[in-house]
Amino acid sequence: MPSHVDIPDLLERPRQRIVLRQPLRATTDVAWASLTGTEDWTQWLGARSVRWVTEAPHGVGSRRIVTMGPMEILEHFTVWEEGRRFAFRFVKSSMPVRAFAEDYLLEPTSTGCTLHWTIAVDALRGVQRGVLTGMRINGARTLPKLAALLAGRS
Repeated sequence: MPSHVDIPDLLERPRQRIVLRQPLRATTDVAWASLTGTEDWTQWLGARSVRWVTEAPHGVGSRRIVTMGPMEILEHFTVWEEGRRFAFRFVKSSMPVRAFAEDYLLEPTSTGCTLHWTIAVDALRGVQRGVLTGMRINGARTLPKLAALLAGRS
């Protein structure tokens, strides 16, 4: 799924992105460990599996495969600020998109942290709005699951 779209630019396009926020009653360290691990994604996001295909330590250039239902998505990490932020783009996916990127930012708060999750899509003609709407609905449904999962760990 090669893309002509510059990923940092895509993440800034208002009509091609959504930004979700979720307060977490967990430290940034706890949230970071969950988001960069592999097991928790199956519990909060509903992924069937998540596995790194590059060796640790992970960072910019690392890759992982996420299986969601019948889809297998190869992700390439483009930003990695240890303990604070990571972003990736899809390298391969069966979704009807030209480019897809996600950015996860953890901001410390007095009660834990807030996750800022930006999802950016350059979809095929006619499905852009549907893909973004689906991602917004999925985020609204799944982020509270992440909050509940992490609340028990702090």
